[in-house]
Amino acid sequence: MYSGKPLKVHIELSNKCNAMCPQCGRNTSANGELRLQAGMQTTELRLEDIERIFDDEFWNTHKISNVRFVGNYSDPIATKDLHEIVEFFIFNNPKIILNVTTNGSLKTEEWWYHFGSMFNNKNRRVVFALDGTDNITHALYRHRTNYDKIIRNAKSFISAGGNAEWSFLVFKHNEHQLEEAKRLSEEYGFKKFISVYTTRFHNGKGYKKYKLDGVDYKLEETTTKEMPNLSTIPWPPENLDISCKALQDDYEEIFVNYTGEIVPCCWVGASIHRWRT
Repeated sequence: MYSGKPLKVHIELSNKCNAMCPQCGRNTSANGELRLQAGMQTTELRLEDIERIFDDEFWNTHKISNVRFVGNYSDPIATKDLHEIVEFFIFNNPKIILNVTTNGSLKTEEWWYHFGSMFNNKNRRVVFALDGTDNITHALYRHRTNYDKIIRNAKSFISAGGNAEWSFLVFKHNEHQLEEAKRLSEEYGFKKFISVYTTRFHNGKGYKKYKLDGVDYKLEETTTKEMPNLSTIPWPPENLDISCKALQDDYEEIFVNYTGEIVPCCWVGASIHRWRT
């Protein structure tokens, strides 16, 4: 399948997360109540699993240039062996590019300081999802996370030399804090600030209503950016013309899901879970 070109690897280490984000694929708001989909919080890859998948034969056959720890249904920081797994990839390729995306509210400041010492060069970064500049605003989407704790964790990570980026998912309820968040990201030492605009309002009305822990919420998309209306796309998309990047001759990526299966990309990885449930 591969021709010796640098290989990019995307890994979902588990199906575990502490947050309850309403537009995340791990959750459903059926009947108006936000809840976990079946089968979550049960599976993760350990260091021995990674060593078995990426054994000596794999390293001798492929040059892994880039590893991205992603979360279709999880947060990478929820993985027990994340430190050891990161060390494993650095040991096998000291110049490897490493990326971790997280809500940042798990673990202790000491854990993050240690983690930061492994991400102290331009080839390695952690992207923190921070959707506001105070705990109330941030938690309106990132339910069951804590803004203040995330900032403490991020500062600890940065103080150890860690390369951190701030990712701000923009909604109507937090768009007024966007510029302040940019300013704070510079003050705290984040290397980059990223504004992200969701396209996941599939009902065409620009909002999503749900109940969590006995409280009613209405999630509305930003008024500062015009987003495409995906409600016009048929589902399932049986009659759409799809250009699959995995079929291109220069495609050199794989996705490893939390059961250890290897598929072409994260879209297929996400679909495997839906097929099973």
